[in-house]
Amino acid sequence: MSQKSPDISVVILCYRSENLVPIFIAQMEEALERRGLDYELVLVGNYLASMEKTDHTPEIIRKLAKQDPHIKVVVKEKRGMMGWDMRTGLEAATADVVSVIDGDGQMPAADIVRVYDRLKSGNYDIAKTYRIVRYDGSLRFFISKI
Repeated sequence: MSQKSPDISVVILCYRSENLVPIFIAQMEEALERRGLDYELVLVGNYLASMEKTDHTPEIIRKLAKQDPHIKVVVKEKRGMMGWDMRTGLEAATADVVSVIDGDGQMPAADIVRVYDRLKSGNYDIAKTYRIVRYDGSLRFFISKI
């Protein structure tokens, strides 16, 4: 007997997000549950070998997964950066509708529901979002300009 796949898989990129992750996960679950969606959260906590002892994100997301059956965890030593992290998360997702979002809270969790509703109401295969306002520090601003 096959199990029904969730309405949506939300791949959350958690690289070095540590204590921001539980807050963001709570916001994401609230938004998805308020909408009545069956969901899975794929938390990607891949790490650089040089930071394995100082980045606590992998242990934080593993602890969250033990407490919540909606959560899947992907934790691997990095063999790339953001794109590689995204790919490892997408490989773990099981729903027909899959979204990707950073776990640092710069994008509101409720946006996932808004995009899901737009995808389901129209004849769309994919949607791409972007931030209008960024809250990056001065170093990120400088690097982006260069």
